[in-house]
Amino acid sequence: MCVLFFQITMLSGCVAGPAPYLPHDWITQPSQTIDERKQSTHARLQVFITYSGLETSHSALRIVTQKGHAIFWDPGGNYGRFDDDWNAEHGSFPLGIQRRNDLILSNPPSVDTFAKWRWTLHDTSLEVFEWDVTDTQAQQLQQILLNGTDASHPAGSFSTWTFPMFCTMATSDFLKRFTAPMIQLPQQYFFPDKLAQALYSQAPSRVHVYKRDGVKTVYSPPGPTSARQ
Repeated sequence: MCVLFFQITMLSGCVAGPAPYLPHDWITQPSQTIDERKQSTHARLQVFITYSGLETSHSALRIVTQKGHAIFWDPGGNYGRFDDDWNAEHGSFPLGIQRRNDLILSNPPSVDTFAKWRWTLHDTSLEVFEWDVTDTQAQQLQQILLNGTDASHPAGSFSTWTFPMFCTMATSDFLKRFTAPMIQLPQQYFFPDKLAQALYSQAPSRVHVYKRDGVKTVYSPPGPTSARQ
């Protein structure tokens, strides 16, 4: 599992979720549970950053088409590796989820379901960076995740399989190589909070913040990108 322990985090400086790098001028509004059916009319790219107390713990990525078809990439993570004992202790999660190279190919989690999963791992908050994209962009990004690329691709070879502890290196590598010019990261990042800090400068349409106590808030940058919630 892609967990960055407190001792490692100390080397980069402590961070405290949620949203430690949120710009002060962003617009705030309370958020109810995200209704995937209502959001299915627009395609989007979502990047997940999780926090556990004073440490960042994981990053993941989700791409949704205009028709609501989602692919979830959980690099170096354990989502979907449930068993009966786990469900008995923590509640109902889908069983028989198919993973291939860290992609969730059946029953990809909604934001709410993934948050619920992270709470069982003692995470305390979750940031979801969201960009509205065209349906063509969403489908193209999904195909890269599903099929990978080889050395002939302009961005080079790519595979979604990720060694544990390198979740954010993998996530930031994908964003850097395949989402420009929408997202233009200057480098790869090892620590999830450093990726989060960089993503605030990449004009996300909105950021959803989930807290373990049930509070959910949407933050939007000032300007046109804050129009659609």
